[in-house]
Amino acid sequence: MRIPFFLIDDESDEECQKKVAHVFVIGSKKVGKSTFIHRVTRNEFSLSYVPTKNLEVYEPVKIGLRYLKMYDIPENIVETIVAQADAVILMCKDAESLSKLKPLYEKLNNLSEIWVVMQNMGTALPDIPNINICPRERVFTVNNCSTDGIGDLVYDILQTI
Repeated sequence: MRIPFFLIDDESDEECQKKVAHVFVIGSKKVGKSTFIHRVTRNEFSLSYVPTKNLEVYEPVKIGLRYLKMYDIPENIVETIVAQADAVILMCKDAESLSKLKPLYEKLNNLSEIWVVMQNMGTALPDIPNINICPRERVFTVNNCSTDGIGDLVYDILQTI
């Protein structure tokens, strides 16, 4: 049954807003941040590379009972971001880009739930280097071309936040 808007109390608006989870995706250049977000929000993949120059905010997408609002944050502007995220995904593609994330992980660890995601473009899963950045259960490998690993990652985020 439909209810006129003037009969809806203010608390119901707040309840709807609480269901939006803010997810920051942070990483070095060319690690697949934008491609990952496009795969999660639109189920699209493109081989063309368009560098992210500034913060990009995507429209919330409903996954299960929650809405995810994703933010594409280039590594060079991460220091200027002061907003609180419900979840942070630190993306990397190899040991070098993973080692760059360690100081950022330590800085953000007490502020948000954090996942480390290794981008894999090949068919074999890469060896995850033995760098103690975060607990092993928070390290995921995804392939934006085939969606491998993306469902497990999103499920883990939604169950945690």
